[in-house]
Amino acid sequence: MLRLNSLLRRPGKKDRKATSRGDPAAGAATGAPKKPNMPAELEGLQCPYTWPAPPMDADKIDYNRDSMGLSGTGWTLVMDKLDVAYGMLHAGRQPEGRALLVDLYALLLPFRCFSSGSDVVSDYKQALRHMLDGTWIGMEFSQLDRNEDDACEDVREASLMMAFLQSVTPYDRLPPRQQAAVLATQAVITGDPSLLRKSMAQSPSEGQWPFHLGVMLQRTRAEGVVGASLFGGRPGAEELSLLRQAYRLARAPEAGLKLAKSLAGTAGREGHHEAKRLADEALNKYPDNVAVTYQAACVLLDVRVGKESRLRARAEALFRRCEALLGRPCASLHMDLCLLMCEQGRREEARLERDEALHIDRAAICRGGDPPHLDTLEMSNVMKTIFQ
Repeated sequence: MLRLNSLLRRPGKKDRKATSRGDPAAGAATGAPKKPNMPAELEGLQCPYTWPAPPMDADKIDYNRDSMGLSGTGWTLVMDKLDVAYGMLHAGRQPEGRALLVDLYALLLPFRCFSSGSDVVSDYKQALRHMLDGTWIGMEFSQLDRNEDDACEDVREASLMMAFLQSVTPYDRLPPRQQAAVLATQAVITGDPSLLRKSMAQSPSEGQWPFHLGVMLQRTRAEGVVGASLFGGRPGAEELSLLRQAYRLARAPEAGLKLAKSLAGTAGREGHHEAKRLADEALNKYPDNVAVTYQAACVLLDVRVGKESRLRARAEALFRRCEALLGRPCASLHMDLCLLMCEQGRREEARLERDEALHIDRAAICRGGDPPHLDTLEMSNVMKTIFQ
């Protein structure tokens, strides 16, 4: 493992060329993202640069950046931003990744204009500060030694980094509740449910961690069944129990909707009725919350109670409202509308929505290089109908 102190002694040019220092091109050569070598001093920190999972690939970065804000609020949004920022930094998109980190740092300021409005974020600012500081140091370290013509600049940067590193509270000195928040974030970003269970054991009174474990189980179930992105296999008892617990504690506005999504995967009408009730309740309580609006629309498409055409019309209106609440164009929202219109046989309208999505952000939609074809989207809907 490289040591940060060693950077204060500039290596020869031949040695520098033999070390990639986390160059994204080095990872691309093997077909998989590689994590840069980090100095030994970072071992006391917990952040994406020191976690075992590789950064997300370029396609996922663009999609997640485009849809950011739809999946959740509060700590969920913090985790999404941190994950995307790390992916961008590793992919050589430093200005974009750095801007997301700055947005997250702003949450630590005591001014109302920067507040997330989330009690969870307010409760775990120490954990957030620790992860952000570690990520910033990792970002700066991965950029050292890139300028072959300015040895003094790297020496100055290394000195500043050493001073900054010494000011960061090590993970093992954080209070247990703050450590649990760091572990939960690592669990979600790396996809390791065992770390969420450890967070729950370390901080049993916190309802946010059961929420994230329930969502992780929900996602794993959906990904494991053909056509399960909407209908999936039936939710397990643990998944429902965790999401009910999160709903009771109400630590996330979207908690009831995640429960509703699982209930819509049950066979009985009772589960579908409860799912619709939870969607209506969330929309009444949080009418201007974009994540609630988006997820309520998705739930309404899942439930099988009432008049289907009316539910779909309401879901379409909610999808359109999401873009206004986001305050920016969103390609993935237009693809959701495209998919919905394909289901209803509104082919020309679907084509317009697809074209609008491509116009807004082609990179976020064209995963694998080719734009989505309507025939493919229609087949996807046929499969979902078969497996519902």
